[in-house]
Amino acid sequence: AVAGVGKGGMTRGEREAATGHGREAAEALFLVTGYFKPMDLENRPSTEFLKFAVLAVGRSKAELDAFLKAFPAEDVAEAKRRLVA
Repeated sequence: AVAGVGKGGMTRGEREAATGHGREAAEALFLVTGYFKPMDLENRPSTEFLKFAVLAVGRSKAELDAFLKAFPAEDVAEAKRRLVA
């Protein structure tokens, strides 16, 4: 075993960074879903909220991309394949 390298060949720092990116991705989406009720047609979201939602989704995508870069590309491709199948 290589010193400092743990499960999946990631160092503790790499694992912590990936975990942080995953958490940030989830939090960005939670902010949108916490305030927006898609079936509430009488109370449509404001233009400002929609702009915020677009930014939050973009941030979540960027964080998720950073999270996935922590893993081997072939593992990510296999996981994506299983999600779509």
